[in-house]
Amino acid sequence: MRTFALAVAAVLAVGLLTKPALLQQKGGEEETGPYDVVESWPQWSFPRAGYVQGSQGGVFAFNGSSVTIRDAVISNNASFGVSVSLKSSAQIASSTIQNNTTIPGPLPGTLIGGDGIRLVFGSGLFAVTPNSSVTGNAGFGVICTDGESSVIGTGPLAVVLGISGNTGGGVACTGF
Repeated sequence: MRTFALAVAAVLAVGLLTKPALLQQKGGEEETGPYDVVESWPQWSFPRAGYVQGSQGGVFAFNGSSVTIRDAVISNNASFGVSVSLKSSAQIASSTIQNNTTIPGPLPGTLIGGDGIRLVFGSGLFAVTPNSSVTGNAGFGVICTDGESSVIGTGPLAVVLGISGNTGGGVACTGF
C-alpha cells in the first residue's frame, strides 16, 4: 500500500510542477495554440522553366481500378482529363471533359498530354447514354496508347462521347 501511495504522490507532484500542456504546444488550426509564421517558407526550387506547379491531370484510375464517371465536369487540367491505366476500367455517362492542356515534355521542345481521355496498358472505357461531351482538349478526344486498351459505347463513339474540336483528333483507339 505504501508503494502505491508513493507512486500516486509522485504523479501528482510531477503534474503540479510542470507547465500545462496547452502552454507548451504550438500548431495550426488553433487546436493546440498559436504558432510562429516563418516568412517566405517554403522556398521551392521547382517548377522548372516551362512547367506548371501541380501540373497533373484530372481523374486517374490505376492498377485494376474501376471507376464510374457520371454527371461530372472535368476541365482545365494540365495534362489529361481522364486517364485509365494498368488494366483498369471506366464507365462514363452524361459528363463533360474539356479544355485539358499540354505540358512540356522531358525533351526540349516536346509537349505531352492534353488528351480528354487516355487509356493505357490494357485498360478499357465503356461510354453509355446519356451522352457526354469531350471537346476542346489540346490532345486527342480519346486515345489508346497500346494495342490492348479499347473503348466501346452504346452507340457511335463520336455521338455517345460527343467528340469534337480536339486539337489532336477524335478517337485513336480500336474497339474489341
